Amino acid sequence: QPKLNSEQWQALITLHQKLLHEHHDFFLASQHPSASPSLKRLAHKYALPARIWRHGIHSFLELFRHR
Repeated sequence: QPKLNSEQWQALITLHQKLLHEHHDFFLASQHPSASPSLKRLAHKYALPARIWRHGIHSFLELFRHR
């Protein structure tokens, strides 16, 4: 597996941070009192908090652990 240089790591971190923020914003919108019932159900349907942890936080920490 090829090693990433510091510029590539920084690009990966920036991209990952943006993706995590998008998921977080969607979760907040789905929990807003004015959200439609169908939007509110999406966070539960797709287990959004667990997915954010598993794919947005934990997997990225694992990359650093194995760096």
